[in-house]
Amino acid sequence: MPRYAIYYCPDSTSAWWDIWSKWLGRYPNQVAEITQSECPGISQERFYQFTKHPRRYGLHATLKAPFFLNQTSTFNDLLKATHRIGEQHSPFEINLELLLYGDFLALVSKNASILLEHLERDLVMQLDSFRLPLTDAQLNKRRSVGLNPREDQLLQEWGYPFVLDCFQFHLSLTGSLKKATQDEIEAMTNFAQRQLHTLKNNKIKIDSICIFEELTENSALILKKRIPLL
Repeated sequence: MPRYAIYYCPDSTSAWWDIWSKWLGRYPNQVAEITQSECPGISQERFYQFTKHPRRYGLHATLKAPFFLNQTSTFNDLLKATHRIGEQHSPFEINLELLLYGDFLALVSKNASILLEHLERDLVMQLDSFRLPLTDAQLNKRRSVGLNPREDQLLQEWGYPFVLDCFQFHLSLTGSLKKATQDEIEAMTNFAQRQLHTLKNNKIKIDSICIFEELTENSALILKKRIPLL
């Protein structure tokens, strides 16, 4: 049974799409991996391993985390509802900065954005009627990372702990770096900064939202539909 997620993903004609997809080693609209960028100062094997987790999910920022559809909903139902939300929002821009976010490297929104907060809230809340509730095992798996009381409440209400007032827009560039050396972290950080510099602008335009699909458990998530903001 497939899972679906609502993500922000840069336009496929943009340098943001190309540079960061090559960083991860996969374009988000295809299953097959591509030749990954070479990161100076770290072996290609180690760089590949540290980017394994975000590579499976594809280049994205989560707006509504992956979920199974309930028995009364279809993909077309979800698609129509997502289109309706897209029609309620206009394009806007946000600034990103490179951070070691928790224990992974990410491009993180630099300033609060009311427009972004409203978009995320509407997607989380208005699409929740399509979501199959989490099982006890799934809840416990989410809790294993260590949640505070508010995050646990959000997990129970919306199926994901980092939503609404606990939401932070970010594009993950690595998985956990707990096993990385300081030299490896510095190498990846420096390379990411150089890649960001080539874009000449840390600002991205949020002018669409995307439905990603995970066909089978632990398979790559693929960009299935791009929906414009009007």
